[in-house]
Amino acid sequence: MEARANRIDTETLVDNLLGLLRAHERERAAAAPLVEARMDERTRRTTFRHMLRKQIAAILHVRSPTLSAEAAREMAVVLVSLMKAVSALVDEVSFPGRAAALRDLRSIAVRYIEERLTPGSIDAYSQPPPKARNMAT
Repeated sequence: MEARANRIDTETLVDNLLGLLRAHERERAAAAPLVEARMDERTRRTTFRHMLRKQIAAILHVRSPTLSAEAAREMAVVLVSLMKAVSALVDEVSFPGRAAALRDLRSIAVRYIEERLTPGSIDAYSQPPPKARNMAT
């Protein structure tokens, strides 16, 4: 995917990214050394997430060579979170809102990548987040 990241449209890129966690047997083989490694489950999950984020950051950098390494890492964190949400929803076949939720998560990912990688766009994501409000009131 990295090699063709700059030659495919954003929707195809998102579809490929969102499918990574549910990849076919051949693609999963790359993660086999992690599965077989003698480490505790938490360390394995952390190592896998780190590798996945690093790979996604590399894909984003190929797609947009002017993207800073820091911005690529930040984007990878967001995209991995979306990927995990999609992966969890795919398994909830009896959930009535599943199709709409999957469509919305895909749309969020497409817009996020397009907004972050559009040259000259105002990067609202680089601004500090607004002060959190107390949702309990």
